[in-house]
Amino acid sequence: GRWWCERPVQEVLVRSFADSNVAGIGDLRGLTAKLDYLNDGNPATTTDLGVTGIWLMPVAQSASYHGYDVTDYQSVESDYGTTDDFHALVAAAHARGIGGQKAQQRGIVVPAGIPCQEGAGGVVRRALAGNRCRTVAAHVSS
Repeated sequence: GRWWCERPVQEVLVRSFADSNVAGIGDLRGLTAKLDYLNDGNPATTTDLGVTGIWLMPVAQSASYHGYDVTDYQSVESDYGTTDDFHALVAAAHARGIGGQKAQQRGIVVPAGIPCQEGAGGVVRRALAGNRCRTVAAHVSS
């Protein structure tokens, strides 16, 4: 099914979401630290948003703030952190039921500019190996 139309999905521009190191720019560690706001992993909780999917705006190394002009598909945007930070985000999201094999109808969505498909290299494909990974256009309609 089209889970992104049936379940709560939060689109995230990492740059503006949460800043973990007071640099004035949101980063992956900041997003990871705020995951409980999106979904704390407890279905009985009413204090989170109940998000079951995250649509990340581009996180690969880029020449601009929005990230759609990727310069290095193998690297995370340095302002956002490291490859390890990305892996930690994915693991923490999966632990809360956001994406991952335990949540078959949920996922972490990455824009078409990030290599996630079969045969492509890149940090996103490696981090999400074996999990639900979707490469989608910039607009998903119902």
